[in-house]
Amino acid sequence: MSRRVAIYFGLLFVLTSIALIPGAITAGVLLFIFPGLILLASSTLLFYSIALLPAYLINRHLGKRLLAAAAAVFSVAAAALLPHYIDEYRLYRLVASDRSNPPTSFKPRSFELPYRDEDIYWTTWRGQPLIRPPPACADLCQQLLFKGGVDQVLIRGDLSEDPLANGTIVFTGGKGYFLHGSSPRVIRPGDLSHDGSAQEIPVERAQNRAKFFKPRVRRFRVEQRETCPAAFSIIEPEFAHEAVGGRCLIEDIVDSADADVVLSISEGPAQRPAYRTDPCQAVELRRIQNGPTTITIGERRGDRVVPVEIKTTLVAQDAAMPFYFSVRPHGGNNIPHLCLGVATDPFPRSYADPYEMIARRYGLPIARTPESDKPPRSH
Repeated sequence: MSRRVAIYFGLLFVLTSIALIPGAITAGVLLFIFPGLILLASSTLLFYSIALLPAYLINRHLGKRLLAAAAAVFSVAAAALLPHYIDEYRLYRLVASDRSNPPTSFKPRSFELPYRDEDIYWTTWRGQPLIRPPPACADLCQQLLFKGGVDQVLIRGDLSEDPLANGTIVFTGGKGYFLHGSSPRVIRPGDLSHDGSAQEIPVERAQNRAKFFKPRVRRFRVEQRETCPAAFSIIEPEFAHEAVGGRCLIEDIVDSADADVVLSISEGPAQRPAYRTDPCQAVELRRIQNGPTTITIGERRGDRVVPVEIKTTLVAQDAAMPFYFSVRPHGGNNIPHLCLGVATDPFPRSYADPYEMIARRYGLPIARTPESDKPPRSH
């Protein structure tokens, strides 16, 4: 590599490193704009210069200009197009399983809904903050019962209901001991066998809780009664008149949840970058604003549940074509900070709405409202 080429690359490396410093591009723009443009252009110029480096070496050391020209064209085309297509391919894989079987005349009388963290805000739970409350009948559940007219809605609990979830498990001498509570304490393994507060449990039970503990199923239904009993779930204002009229939300515990339709929600792999003290230090090829979150509707066919509709929520941006670096505003009060980032284009948006999916497939008069994802008014 010649001295001039080395100086050229060294200068681009220095300018790109400066552009990565938080606030550097903002300061450059404020200084008559031109310095900021130089910092911004240096990163894109360095990227394509590195792509052209093999063609330069072929021409310099082999002297084959035609081969060097072909390598230059191929390298630039690959550098300009591949980031976009690779990014797009990886995003499409996140929604590749989406499908919808044609609706049938099937009219379900019972639904099983997932237990979601957001639903605890729809309860009257006032227990300890570290103990997860039982499943509640939230907005979708109440719409299915009061508006959809289904017979029952079932919500399965999770391992947080296991008695072993609220305490400490200690293994010593080939035995397992369970200590109630989560308060800090000094544990002497030799004294556990004589400690009245320590409960000896099978080692396999402690190591494989999912195998030995079966979460309870909470069943919700509407019944006509003269007086409604106290409910664990808060009745939405939209259905308060139903309770006044004697249509009561009844809750109980059942052993199994053999519902006609099972709705499940799964979160995709975490797409967030590792924690950084300054977001300007993250130069990402793609940005995911929402998702991927997949909603699956399954219908019971005999003793198994068959997926009939799968939809994924994904709002993202992929690398622009051709590839280049741009700026993205971040924070700031009157003057936003300009961070170096990859230029992106919007990826086709995909939204999974369980209200819309159920209403369309089964003809039930339910719909998401502005209050669907908000906690109820205080009582």
